[in-house]
Formats: sequence, structure tokens, C-alpha cells
Amino acid sequence: MRHFIFIKSPLLAFVLISIAAPCVAEGLIIKDAPDWVNDITAYKKEQSLRLFQGVSSAPRMNNPQLQNAIADKRARRELHRIFTAYTDALSNDYQAAGNKAPSAEQLINLVQAVLPDAKIVARWRDKRTGLLFFHIQLNLATVEKIVADSQGIDPPLKRYLQKNGKAIFDRLSEGKYRKAATASQPLEIARQAGCLACHKIQGKLIGPAFSWISYKYKDDKKNGKSAIVHTIINGSKNKWAMVWGIAMPPMNKKTTAAQRTELAEYILSLNPVAPPR
Repeated sequence: MRHFIFIKSPLLAFVLISIAAPCVAEGLIIKDAPDWVNDITAYKKEQSLRLFQGVSSAPRMNNPQLQNAIADKRARRELHRIFTAYTDALSNDYQAAGNKAPSAEQLINLVQAVLPDAKIVARWRDKRTGLLFFHIQLNLATVEKIVADSQGIDPPLKRYLQKNGKAIFDRLSEGKYRKAATASQPLEIARQAGCLACHKIQGKLIGPAFSWISYKYKDDKKNGKSAIVHTIINGSKNKWAMVWGIAMPPMNKKTTAAQRTELAEYILSLNPVAPPR
């Protein structure tokens, strides 16, 4: 028998919603919410559509603009996680077909080319708790069109995606997922740790670009390396004025000491670019 949990306490709601994705699968239901709030289907087939989708939430706060920004950021981070699992499966199948493994940069180019086209399709606020929910979707047909027109993705990988993309999606929607075997290299470390949900190499995403961080420490790379590793371990807040004061979470559990050093050295090796003022 499935048991439903109805949330009454705002504090309890906040704690539970922070881990909503796994909990909904076990029966956590937000009472009177739209169906999509309680739907954790990451890969959804809807008639002829194949949709990547995610649901995020942000707690009640006195600044509605900030609450919207946080809900939007979390929705896009969730979709990044979902779509990255798709690119892992794509890479795995591509290699199994006898092709050379796509580089981490190729996969990152693919992700960063398509995710800006993800759409927030619904919003809902729980009047009792003040929690704000966002529903984000990305159509596989949109992905295929963007990839076909992209100059940053190798033609063989494009052709493979066009031919096999739907089958890979269907396999993921049925829970048949195999993690791709990828080499340990800086961009792959950043991708698997989730750094690239918030950072780009060039230009602002949610957090500062890696090239801006390189600029910050270009005259003191020794201390810069230590500072970057420290930030990866402990997270940070209010170091960059253009990120709305949104904190970077600690990444120590998602990276090893060697990976943090490798990632810091990679960032400092980039051509430094002055951030916008």
C-alpha cells in the first residue's frame, strides 16, 4: 500500500522539498498541488513528444525576485543533471558502436548549446508554506534541431544523435541507463561534479566564468590555486557581485583531493578574461 505524506509545517516542508526528487518516488505528495509538482518523471513521452523535464522549488522569502531567481536556477540545474545523464548514455552507445569516445569538451558543447532553450512551462506557489515551484521542460525535437545547426559539435556525433537519439531517450525513460566510461580530465571532472550547471568556460551562466576566475588570480597563481581548491571544498558566497548573492555549495563530497587540484590548475591555465563591471 502506498502511503501519502501531507505537509502542514512550513519548516518540515522546506526540509523535505530540499530532497524532493528522491522522496516523491517514495510517496511524498504535496497536497492540492498541480500534478506536475509531484511528477518526478525526468524523461517523459507524451503523445509524439519526448520531453526532458524537472521540478524545482524555492522557500518563502521577502524578496519575490530573488525567490524566482533561485527557483529558476534550481530548475535549470535539475534539467542539467537530467540532460547530462542523457549525454552520458549517448557517449556510451556511441563508443559501443565502434566510434572514438567524444571528448568532454564535445559533450559540454552539446549541453551548453541546447540547455538555454529549456522553457519554464509552469509555476505554482503553495499558499500554506510559501514554497514556489517551477516546472522546466526541453523537447528532444528541439535538441535535435539545435545540434544539427551547431558548429561546435563534430558531424559524426551529430549524425549519431539524429539517428539514435530517440532510442536512447526511450531507453532512459524505461530506466535502462548505463553510465558512460569517460577519462579523468578537468572538464569531465567539472561536468560530473555538477560545476557546469552553474559555470561556463567563457561568459556568465549562474556563477562566474572559469576564465574570470583565472583573471582574478592571474598575478598570484600559487595562492589562486589554494583559493580555488578551498572554494571547491567549502563553497562560497558574495565573492562575485553578479550572482545575486546565491551561494556556491561545498563540492568536497563530489570531488577527490586530486580532482580538486586538477580542476584548479585547469582554471588557472585558461586565458584570463576580465569580468564585466
